[in-house]
Amino acid sequence: METKYFVDTDGNYLGGFCGAEPPDGAIEISEPPAHGSDKFADGVWVVTPRLKTQFTSLEYLDRFTNAEQLAVVGATMNVPEVKLWYDRMLAASYVDINDPRVEAGINALIDAGLLNSERKSALLEPTPV
Repeated sequence: METKYFVDTDGNYLGGFCGAEPPDGAIEISEPPAHGSDKFADGVWVVTPRLKTQFTSLEYLDRFTNAEQLAVVGATMNVPEVKLWYDRMLAASYVDINDPRVEAGINALIDAGLLNSERKSALLEPTPV
């Protein structure tokens, strides 16, 4: 029995089916995904870039310059909002830049004069995996 391959309407691979009925709305395609590809678009398999949005505390701190890190550590002694954000970031299992608390913390650092507002977008930018 021949295996047939299917994707959904968004190009996500649904699998190969041999003698079983594919899910409703499945679209038959000629071949399974090529190595490393994950989307089927315009008749070909493509690799969609994967973006990292979760970082260990150390990885996230490395996104700050040394001067910024020193300014933040210094401010933790006098600015409760900065101390709270810094302590919570260090205690977290990971830092997710999509978590609104991360943006709120960066805003607190900007409000405290520890970062300029132009740095905010770079600190909230996903990185390629």
